[in-house]
Amino acid sequence: MNYLRNKFTFITQSKLNELAFYGKIVKGEPYLVLDKNLVAIGLNTFSYGTLVLTDISIPIDIDYRGYVIAGCSNDENLLDSIEVLYFSSETLSNVSIYTHNKKAGHCGISSYEKGYWCGGYRLEEPMFLNDIETLTFSTNNVSILGTTLSRAKNNLTGLSSEIKGYWCGGYVGDGIVSTIDFIQFNDESILNTLVTLSNSLCFYTSISTLDKKTGYVFGGYTLVSNLMNNITKLMFPTETLSSVTSTLSYPCADGAGIASKEYGYICGGFGEEVYSSIEKFTYSTEIISSSLLSLSVPRTSLESTSSNVKGYCIGGYDNTYHSVGSYDIIDGINFSNDAYFILDSHLSIARDSFTSVTYFN
Repeated sequence: MNYLRNKFTFITQSKLNELAFYGKIVKGEPYLVLDKNLVAIGLNTFSYGTLVLTDISIPIDIDYRGYVIAGCSNDENLLDSIEVLYFSSETLSNVSIYTHNKKAGHCGISSYEKGYWCGGYRLEEPMFLNDIETLTFSTNNVSILGTTLSRAKNNLTGLSSEIKGYWCGGYVGDGIVSTIDFIQFNDESILNTLVTLSNSLCFYTSISTLDKKTGYVFGGYTLVSNLMNNITKLMFPTETLSSVTSTLSYPCADGAGIASKEYGYICGGFGEEVYSSIEKFTYSTEIISSSLLSLSVPRTSLESTSSNVKGYCIGGYDNTYHSVGSYDIIDGINFSNDAYFILDSHLSIARDSFTSVTYFN
């Protein structure tokens, strides 16, 4: 949804009434809320079907943001703290909200109103978790849902459509699974999809397209073939899976996925080594190409968050054995020109194996 400041000097009341008649507008303070089919056609000018709305300004004071949730610290202790990256200022805040367990290896997905994370592991019994926590973006309130995953697991991955979130694969202690659980955002019920991944996978990278119609799963780790380089597509409207012909340039697991409007970026991860490379995936052709971009340092178990103009790679560590330790750095990609940058802001605690959720509409 697009949140627009209540400035409509040249919008007639009849136009507003017409939008309201079709159920596409809700008056609120201090915003008018219109659905995502509102299209920008010029400076402060938008269309909705045949209607043209002028002199509407998008507020710069909406705090779209990404949340960094729990994970493993440099001394290999588990965390329950949550940090927030504000996109407009590219600054971090260590908010006074926490997860209910100190955990790592969990997985986050996002609706327009809430972030959800589930699974993971902790250091006491039961070690593997199946609970689901939710964060309401408008209040920053964290709560535990009454529903749970079909089974406890960690190092799973998530995809988000407009109406559902999907948690795919994961490690369950005695093996790796291919099952997909989904949460229905409107009633927060948990069900299993009828489809499963073609391989039982964990430690893989996922990207949901910004139009919320398609999700992609890249690489990962299996007990049979070890590291993978294949790509699987989940079409959200039909909940059908298919294999993409293109593959990653190398087998890779545990990287971070960033989505722009036209491209996906697969960042870092581990394979024969820990990578700093970034591969670029074009949605329209479903082809992987090597990007000229690279992370500031090689790392895996990092996470990502993004707005519609920039994506961010956060934290991570140097290899699977913590020989150097966790990072507090944040790298960024400017989608308009593929320019790479490093934020001046750092995490207050270096961390890896965490998850993220994103408030952005």
